[in-house]
Amino acid sequence: MRRLSLLTLFILFVLGVYAQKTLRGRVFDANTNTPLAGATITLVGKGGAISDKEGMFSVDCSKATRITVSY
Repeated sequence: MRRLSLLTLFILFVLGVYAQKTLRGRVFDANTNTPLAGATITLVGKGGAISDKEGMFSVDCSKATRITVSY
C-alpha cells in the first residue's frame, strides 16, 4: 500500500512539472479590454503561436528565454 501511495505521488509530481512547460494566456487591448485575434506570440529560437478569435493562445515554452507578443 505504501509503494502504491509513493508511486501515485511521484506520478502526480511528474505531471505537475510537465504542465509547467506550457504557457497559456489571453491577449487583449489594454484600453478597450477586447480580445486581439491574430496576435503573434514568438519564442526566441523555438517558434511560437497565434492567438485565436478570443485572444487565447497556448505555447510550449520549456526552454524559452524571451517571449514577444506583437499585433
